[in-house]
Amino acid sequence: MYTIKLVNKDDKTLVYDIWDADRNEYVNQISVNRGDKSYKLKNGTKLSNSYEAGAYRSIIEAIDLNAAPKEYSNGWG
Repeated sequence: MYTIKLVNKDDKTLVYDIWDADRNEYVNQISVNRGDKSYKLKNGTKLSNSYEAGAYRSIIEAIDLNAAPKEYSNGWG
């Protein structure tokens, strides 16, 4: 299960910390552009695990709904 926690938002970008909710461990930070939906991970890599991929999909869904939840969890809990 992953959890995303809002770090920052502005008109152009949403920034979230990604957590492994089962282990309560920090995974990475993702910044997503609201316009073109491009992303940037803090560690400079591409999406490399289910936590990052799930977080990205959730953030895209939030952008499509014109929302920016402070916290969101998804997965088996």
